[in-house]
Amino acid sequence: MSPKIQKYSQMIIYKWEKFFHSLLSIGQKFTEKGKIQIEVEKLKWELKKKYQELGKYVTHKKETKSVIDFSHDQQYLHKINEVIKLKYYIEERIKLKETF
Repeated sequence: MSPKIQKYSQMIIYKWEKFFHSLLSIGQKFTEKGKIQIEVEKLKWELKKKYQELGKYVTHKKETKSVIDFSHDQQYLHKINEVIKLKYYIEERIKLKETF
């Protein structure tokens, strides 16, 4: 094989390898984004359940004891803190997904 043909074939091989690696990298990014999106959707479902539990708790307290002030109710505060933490975590996961 002539040196020119060998040089061009090596250059073509190098460019194909580079292209292939970039394609793999893009695939990995999409995969990671997909994983995060699935996690976010599961977390949103969990958040919805926590809101429902909180609503049931508040309704039960209102019906049984006519409670309207929950500022000193430790169980209520715990439930609210769980909701806030989960909302914050979801926001962080969404931000992470956007960085890919």
